[in-house]
Amino acid sequence: MRVLYNLGIAYGRQNRLAEAEEIYLKVLEVRPDFIEAHNNLGEIYLRQSRLEEAEIEFLKAIELHREFALAYANLAEVYLRKNDLARAEDCVEKALVIDPAMTAAHNMKGNILRQAGRLEEAVSAYKKALEKNPRNEKALYNLGLVAADQNRPNEAREYFLKAIEADHRYAEAYAGLGLSYLKEKNWDEAIKNFLQAKELGYRSPVLHVNLSYAFLARKDWPAAEAEARLAIKAQPGLALAYNNLGIALAQQNRLEEARDALSRALELSPLERDAVLNLAAVEYSLGHEDRALELFLKALVLSPQHPGNGSIYNNLAVIYYRRGQYEQSWEFCLKALQTGFRVDPDFVDELRKKVKK
Repeated sequence: MRVLYNLGIAYGRQNRLAEAEEIYLKVLEVRPDFIEAHNNLGEIYLRQSRLEEAEIEFLKAIELHREFALAYANLAEVYLRKNDLARAEDCVEKALVIDPAMTAAHNMKGNILRQAGRLEEAVSAYKKALEKNPRNEKALYNLGLVAADQNRPNEAREYFLKAIEADHRYAEAYAGLGLSYLKEKNWDEAIKNFLQAKELGYRSPVLHVNLSYAFLARKDWPAAEAEARLAIKAQPGLALAYNNLGIALAQQNRLEEARDALSRALELSPLERDAVLNLAAVEYSLGHEDRALELFLKALVLSPQHPGNGSIYNNLAVIYYRRGQYEQSWEFCLKALQTGFRVDPDFVDELRKKVKK
């Protein structure tokens, strides 16, 4: 039985998750009280975001052995992913009472604190994880995430590279490295590292969104569309994925589909300025000026001081001009010019004649 169990461990390390699951289920069919098999099966489920099944296995492991610190730490991750921070923190503290030096528990505590916005406390927890093992790839990766959160991309990259040095197959670290390049608009390096993370088995809707964003920047519209759809499949309520999908579809002149995607993005996140503007542009291209006008004005209300408002003022000037509302058109034309936006000189001259300025 131990040989079969070890095979499950090997499959897990190779990202052969379906085979690992099958092995652990066989082990538990013969030995339902095999504590480590319940925990490892829970970890396989966790890696596939099958949270309810993972929770059942970790709770079973704890039921069989109340002092099993690793199962408490893993259960904390389940609750963290469910955004139940109170239960997550309770579980991780139980793990640390049982084993105060447990690297995984300190690392998980850092994750909980980071999600709660307590970044300095999170850093302390990650550094405690590194005290026992300075090459702990997860703690190094998480310190990289905190540095990225605090807009320190060079420091973040150093941590991600250290995590990869510690474990060259650590997929999340490649995803983090890709994110650091994405923030610097180094699209090629971002895409390369995101794809490496995918190849190593990393599955995350955020990874697909980041890839879609990088492909949009590269003007690879079909690839951007494909990644956005994968993000939506993994997390149907992800507004940013619908926004990126809408952009990719619009650039392929599939305007009705783009309109549907962007409308869904706004349903999910009504105050997201980029989605408002992207939908306005699509409605305008479809000839729906009333709806476009409504959306452009909404974007101004959402961010009245945004440095990119010049293009909105210009679009509003054109819409009001077409409606024969020249005074309002002139007002927005002047606002566009004041922002430094380059308004078509012929349009300015023609409008000036209309309002006799």
